[in-house]
Amino acid sequence: MEKFTLDGKTYSLSDLPEEAQRLARQAAMTSELIQKLEARTAIAKTAQARYLDSLKATIENQPGNKK
Repeated sequence: MEKFTLDGKTYSLSDLPEEAQRLARQAAMTSELIQKLEARTAIAKTAQARYLDSLKATIENQPGNKK
């Protein structure tokens, strides 16, 4: 990450003080983590929906179940 954009302005990492460089790197790492967590959440929600669909179908298909 040599450059990054913050509030519409592009910065070169090497032009910033060490503290700003550290914070920019940490912000980038947390952004990546959030993206990964959002992807995992989407997978979990899809799986949950399929389990619930299967559960409903199983309950509805029980003998003696009136629809």
